[in-house]
Amino acid sequence: MKKIVALIAFAFVCSLQAQTLHMLIVADTADASIGSSTLADLQNMQNKAREIASNSGMKLNMKVLKSPEFNGTTTLAAVQAINPGPNDTVFFYYSGHGYRTRESKTKWPNMYVKKPQPGLEFSKVLEILDQKNPRLVIALGDLCNSFSDQSERSANLRAFAELQPSNYKKLFVEFSGRVYASGSKPGQYSFAMEDGGAFTNQWLQALGTELRAEEPSWKRLMAVATKPIRIGSPDQATQDPIFELKEGKQVVAHNTVDENAPTIQPTNTVVQQEVTDAEEETEEYQEDELCPDLAELLGSLKQLDGALKPGIRVTRGDNLYNSLDTVNKALSSVSEAYGDPKLQKSVTGLSTALEANNLQAYKKNLGRVIQYFETLNQDKCSE
Repeated sequence: MKKIVALIAFAFVCSLQAQTLHMLIVADTADASIGSSTLADLQNMQNKAREIASNSGMKLNMKVLKSPEFNGTTTLAAVQAINPGPNDTVFFYYSGHGYRTRESKTKWPNMYVKKPQPGLEFSKVLEILDQKNPRLVIALGDLCNSFSDQSERSANLRAFAELQPSNYKKLFVEFSGRVYASGSKPGQYSFAMEDGGAFTNQWLQALGTELRAEEPSWKRLMAVATKPIRIGSPDQATQDPIFELKEGKQVVAHNTVDENAPTIQPTNTVVQQEVTDAEEETEEYQEDELCPDLAELLGSLKQLDGALKPGIRVTRGDNLYNSLDTVNKALSSVSEAYGDPKLQKSVTGLSTALEANNLQAYKKNLGRVIQYFETLNQDKCSE
């Protein structure tokens, strides 16, 4: 019970914070050789970010860093400035030159930036974003991974057919984890032409396929997006993108040049262990731990009630509706744990009011839930 009550209290605190898509697009648009291609990438990704936010219900916080402001210092500062909430999505995208050295210890390339240093490690960006610990991190780089600072790229832009709006939420709102990718494996170039980078266009095509799928999958998306790209260059027949995918804290898919990588265990092993731990902790729950949890829960409930002002409108599918629906589901678990018909009736009233988009009725039932826990608090915790 302790873990359930604590989880519900946390859910209330976060419930009114609309999920945000933090999109950072970095492009070397002034480069003489690939500037027109990276500009096309920039525009394509801007449009895609707006599309993702519009269809997923997320608020869009987008920053574009291009020439002449683009350099290593500004790029790193922009990455560090991203300030996501725990339930937000962070999407970093880079289009430009890239390279690696013989001493490179990771499979990820370096972004070629002319000042104040000749390169910024892609892995450094991944590290910074991961430490911010949002719900989902996506980091894509369309850049060379060759032992050189030169790049030539070639690709065709692909159009999208009819999309499934709900799939935006499944991919960008409901999924928690990390999605990392680079346009080529160590030692390779990444190719481009006027209408965009080879990897970027292949990734956008794979995304379009998943947005039309019955059940979208990041694992399938990235597997398709990182298929070898036929180049036909005398120096490089194919461009082979690389990726790594984590669901929660668990690596679920990747492609790498390391053939001795350990076998990935099924993800349900971790989930099952968490459930078992929760059950054991519930059995060990002591009544003297109830009071601080009740106080925290009551505080969160009252905070929610105070935030629902009379003038607020709620519409099915918007951020507020989705947040309140999450609250209702969490409260339903609590009411089942307590087994009190009076509490269960009030919680059912919350769901009914939300389905009718009736905020006044919702607040009325929320007041009854608060009164229930206030009475419980007085009975159990007052001296």
